[in-house]
Amino acid sequence: EVTPETVAPETVAPETVAPEVTPTGESFSLTLGGWTMEPGRETTRCIDVRLGNAERIWVPRIRTNLSKGSHHFVVYRSGATQERKEPFNCTPFVETLSGATVPLFISQTREESLELPPGVAFELEANQMIRLEAHYLNYYTEPITTEATVTFDTLPADEPPVIADFLFYGCLLYTSPSPRDRTR
Repeated sequence: EVTPETVAPETVAPETVAPEVTPTGESFSLTLGGWTMEPGRETTRCIDVRLGNAERIWVPRIRTNLSKGSHHFVVYRSGATQERKEPFNCTPFVETLSGATVPLFISQTREESLELPPGVAFELEANQMIRLEAHYLNYYTEPITTEATVTFDTLPADEPPVIADFLFYGCLLYTSPSPRDRTR
């Protein structure tokens, strides 16, 4: 039987411990919004923009801030090559299933923060393309102005962390019987 006690010490892999690191204070922010919605209206809109980072960055924390009327806000790492700075109508997650975008953060509250464990961060390439997707529903009695902002907080460039990524999965073959097919 092979156990850690029966194996020569030089053949046992040392434990991997992620180094403690904190954001440097350098941040990159992007905003989607600025359109007015009348009561009872619903829309999902996106933009594809460059983050504006001149070099590769490590992101251990992503923060979001949403205006009233937001249902969800999704921040993606995008494979797009052309910016689309004007908000356009889009369908949630469609490009994720094809691999064209990778969700980094999905927010459904007014202010939210995703903090990865110490020593872990997302890797974003220089001038990384980012897709912002916001779903808004105006359930108020007056018009609202939309706005969703994301902020990426970074680590020092000389402290490469353990790289994080996002796994999006589920059963696409799931079906639910229609009410008329259900039995009591």
